[in-house]
Amino acid sequence: MRKVLLILSVMLLSVSMLFSAQEMSVTWEWLLDDPEVNYYRYQLNGTDEDGWTVVSGDTATYVAEGLDPYQDYTLYLERSYDGVNWSETASATAEALLVTEPVVEEEVAVIEEPVEEVVVEEPVVEEVVVEEVVVEEPVEEVVVEEEEVVAEPVEEAVVEEEAVIEVAPVAPVEEKSAKAPLEFSLLFRPYVVMNFDWGTNTMLNPIGVGAGISLDFDNVIAFSENSGLGLRLDVGSTQYADGGFSKLLFEGVTGSKLAFWNWNWDRIVNLAENYYHDVNATLLFTLDARAGIADFSFGLGGGAAVLFGAINDPIDYPAYNFAFEEANIELAAFGAANVGMKFYMGSVFSLGVDAVYKVMIPNYENNELDASVVFGFTF
Repeated sequence: MRKVLLILSVMLLSVSMLFSAQEMSVTWEWLLDDPEVNYYRYQLNGTDEDGWTVVSGDTATYVAEGLDPYQDYTLYLERSYDGVNWSETASATAEALLVTEPVVEEEVAVIEEPVEEVVVEEPVVEEVVVEEVVVEEPVEEVVVEEEEVVAEPVEEAVVEEEAVIEVAPVAPVEEKSAKAPLEFSLLFRPYVVMNFDWGTNTMLNPIGVGAGISLDFDNVIAFSENSGLGLRLDVGSTQYADGGFSKLLFEGVTGSKLAFWNWNWDRIVNLAENYYHDVNATLLFTLDARAGIADFSFGLGGGAAVLFGAINDPIDYPAYNFAFEEANIELAAFGAANVGMKFYMGSVFSLGVDAVYKVMIPNYENNELDASVVFGFTF
């Protein structure tokens, strides 16, 4: 959320005085500088929790009438986006316009003895002049009668004051993202491979085992908070035993086959001479949907594989349709469909299961199923 500045900028004070009845009205005004503010609240001469008056976000002024012009008044103001979290308090003070009541003093001039000429100086009471009095003939007693001077009430002019108060921004309200964020996962996949020939309704031998990694990008195009389109690249290598692991272990074994020291362990570990193995890559466009800690994925795509044959043993895998006999290498292309589910254990680590079904091109009757356990890390 961007930072905002609340300014309580103008106070207009007007005074109306009717002799003994004197009252003051004050107008406070603030700027509506943030269209996302939905509420203001103000309080005069206090910040009690129960003393606030809440108004809508389009209110820009507050007028207080019937105030005492001999007192100061302070308005406290806060604002909010959601009516729960409020900004720090801004304040502006309207100072008293009158200090004390006007006081009129009385003065009396008395002449006790007769004189030929008496000059009475002007008594000045708040700019009131007593004219000079000249007595030409002797008199027994001349008294200047007391004059009562009353200051007339003067209308006070409207005073404008400006107070600019910077207030800290409103406490940010956490906003949930409307769409799921882009996530990258590095996954490790040990898997088992099973080959099928739908032309003869049989499963081809042998069964293979392999290992690979996946680079998984979720929510490249997000639909909502929990779903989106993604992209996934699988790279792996599969090992196929020549004629099956049973043949490798027990062919030519003399003595009891139950005695594992009689088994052909050297053939089991000799990858070059006794196994077929391939290197494969699959690109999938995925749809991800997350519910709590569970993440479901569905994907469509395709890929290719290179099959290397065992030394001195011809390759006879109908799924791999482009053969290089001299190099004992075959190639295959395939379409692929994927379904998987993984569970997040915390915000980073995940564990799940996955299956990729491959249809060979153009030998559509030959298919392959890769079933794997996946575990990895999400960033």
